Amino acid sequence: MQNSIDSCLSKVLKPTRYTGGELNAIVKPISQRRLRIALFFPDVYEIGMSHLGLKILYRMLNAINGVAAERVFSPWTDMEACLRERSHPLFSLETQTPLNEFDVIAVTLQYELSYTNILNGLQLSGIPLRSAMRSNSDPLVIAGGPAAFNPEPLAPFFDTIFIGDAEGEIQHFANTLLQLQFSKSASKQTQLMSQLAERNGYYFPEAFSPQYDQGHFAGMQSQAVVTKAVYQSLQYAPGDEQPIVPFMETVHNRSVVEISRGCTRGCRFCQAGMIYRPVRERNPQAIQELASCSLDASGFDELSLLSLSATDYTGISQVLADLLTRYQPRGVSVSLPSLRAGTLTPELMEQARRVRKGSFTIAPEAGTQRMRDIINKGIDESDILQTAKIVFESGWRRIKLYFMIGLPHETMEDVAGIAHLAIKVQQTASRITKGAQVTVSVSQFIPKAHTPFQWWSMDSLSLLKEKQRSIEELLRPHKAIRYNFHNAPMGMVEGAFARGDRRLADVLEHAVELGCRLDSWSDHFHFNLWQEAFKRAGTSLEEWCYRAYKLEDHLPWDHIDSRVSKEFLRFEWERAIQQKVTPDCRYESCQHCGVCAGEIQLQLHENNGSTTAEGAGVLAEESENTLDLPVASTLRIKYKKTGRLRFLSHLETVKTITSAIVRAGLPVAYSQGYNQHIKLSFSDALGLGVQSYAEYMDIGLVESTDPTDAIARLNKRLPAELAVLDARLGTFSKISAAPHSATYTTNVNIDKVDHFHEAQWLVHRNTKKGSSCIDIKPHVTITQEQPLHFAIHTNTAGKTPKPIEVLAFATGKKPEELSAEIITKTEVLGNELF
Repeated sequence: MQNSIDSCLSKVLKPTRYTGGELNAIVKPISQRRLRIALFFPDVYEIGMSHLGLKILYRMLNAINGVAAERVFSPWTDMEACLRERSHPLFSLETQTPLNEFDVIAVTLQYELSYTNILNGLQLSGIPLRSAMRSNSDPLVIAGGPAAFNPEPLAPFFDTIFIGDAEGEIQHFANTLLQLQFSKSASKQTQLMSQLAERNGYYFPEAFSPQYDQGHFAGMQSQAVVTKAVYQSLQYAPGDEQPIVPFMETVHNRSVVEISRGCTRGCRFCQAGMIYRPVRERNPQAIQELASCSLDASGFDELSLLSLSATDYTGISQVLADLLTRYQPRGVSVSLPSLRAGTLTPELMEQARRVRKGSFTIAPEAGTQRMRDIINKGIDESDILQTAKIVFESGWRRIKLYFMIGLPHETMEDVAGIAHLAIKVQQTASRITKGAQVTVSVSQFIPKAHTPFQWWSMDSLSLLKEKQRSIEELLRPHKAIRYNFHNAPMGMVEGAFARGDRRLADVLEHAVELGCRLDSWSDHFHFNLWQEAFKRAGTSLEEWCYRAYKLEDHLPWDHIDSRVSKEFLRFEWERAIQQKVTPDCRYESCQHCGVCAGEIQLQLHENNGSTTAEGAGVLAEESENTLDLPVASTLRIKYKKTGRLRFLSHLETVKTITSAIVRAGLPVAYSQGYNQHIKLSFSDALGLGVQSYAEYMDIGLVESTDPTDAIARLNKRLPAELAVLDARLGTFSKISAAPHSATYTTNVNIDKVDHFHEAQWLVHRNTKKGSSCIDIKPHVTITQEQPLHFAIHTNTAGKTPKPIEVLAFATGKKPEELSAEIITKTEVLGNELF
């Protein structure tokens, strides 16, 4: 099995999606694996590893005695093809365990366009898709996440679905499974239901039977409801104190601290603003402590403060100021991913000026005040333009504006307002700075469950295209404004499943059979296949995504209680029609949404102007600034790159070692300029899949350090397969400048050697510039034939052979036929290396 996976790794585009072995990953001993849980995020690694909830549950579960949680991600098409070719199941990163050998598969339901990935992963692993078809020898398949608030399209595939915040319940769930001795007389889900059904958050689909009347959903046979679980206080909520450090670049490759959860701004289209209520803020001191743990354990150079609206956090200016004071001298930037127009105070912008300037995002959502009132956005045009003015005056040169089209009661005048507002923002920018860029991103409105707009329909595809053309025609003359539109057919599929019922499970199965997967990736989304899937299920996509519900209709998700009452949602729907704005209960009176009751209350911390309990104290102390000190000496490192880490690309290797250097606290020197980075240089890139015991790098230091101590500190923070072998302090010539020879070993026996006596050893090399034929003989010495050992000598003509080219010539095979063979670099011979 191990060889099968390794041979796949040598053939795929991004092997580090599947290698595992990252720093801070947890591999428990066999004795601690009484309950094995696969945390399956149904998208590729770089998406899933950017999800904070997955990381927190991973830590919490692995902290329980006897529980081993491992990560599983959807394979890209190249890996899936390789696994299917070898009849190999999808596997975990930590121990490469097949998915079907886990006790529990816990799936993240983050967005609707990942649903086919779930079924594809189960199918790839030989697990029956439907709960009713699985036996007690199969894993329990459970799920949770924001998309679970309408679980019905997926209900037949899961044994249970968790609704709400999992942090407060995950330990009880795991302990229940550890203690539960499943009998053969009843199904696992039935026995589990007897233990958990009375607790908040657990939805067992088999206990709810949908009813239909003339093709329309008519409610559940059971009158029971499943009430959302709420983690009452964020004060002591777990965070990602020891982030796994990915080898590859992920979407959000940074430390993340959740500063608050929930939002009561009340945007009527926003599902997150409804289902994550009430607002709970984390204490500033706890934010500082989490940030410190996360950055020290990871070596990341960016800290992100996570919230649905970070600028609504009480005392955000002081929190940001203290974090920047502490971490900016260490080369760490602090980002606020969600900023709201109209909330940027002078104090906040004073701190924002210290943040690395990328692009600044504003989400007006609608182009006219009429539409902003309908959706309850709570800002006006002056807020937006004033925010843009402050942003450009503070040094930003790029702004992104997010809008939606297809909103309830929208007119073509409202659509044109999007372009007119964007032009005003660009004109504001041009008065302040040259070369400013405004990007307009327009998505389609998709009605979601548990929102005031859950009853509304979606715009037809033809009407959406007409609205897009209208915006495009108005913006085309303005070259400083870029614009892009969301893929409307993708939105149709998302909309169908966002408000669909259990009958859509058949559509999902047909879609997977037809080859649908990775649907959130536009180049893998096939609209025609989805249309065919709906057709095979005896329905149409249009019937589901264009469906409008009446206020008195039974809704497929009515049995899921988000704690926001249906009466409140109706009230907000009526206020939308009247174009009335509902104020935020954080700043005005309670709006009686139904969430706050008993111990579940709005929780805002008291802003005393400091992030510590005693005032501006220890946690906010400024770090010593070493960024501008010159190089005093150089530490030359010799390190290995073995095992699965031989599949790291050169850039991934550099990234991994750089973060280890940061965590080790070596007195490193930094480059000068705007984006400062550690002064490092590496030897020539090692071929992908080649392992080595002789890689070299130089680290610039601002002061001398003991090489033995440096080795110990680095190896404590590096994976064992990327360990430092030796280190010397001194002054060295450039690593790649000195001529040298590298020796290699393989396990391949060469039986026929006649071709070694030929005058030329010709190999074909394909590059971006085309194909060429080169003679490698002058640069290669065969030192052994049984098995093959050889040396490669560098040359200045740019024709140094690659190890795989030497092996291919020696065996007479194509490089792709040698993917399972391991080439090992054993030594580099040169006078000036050490």
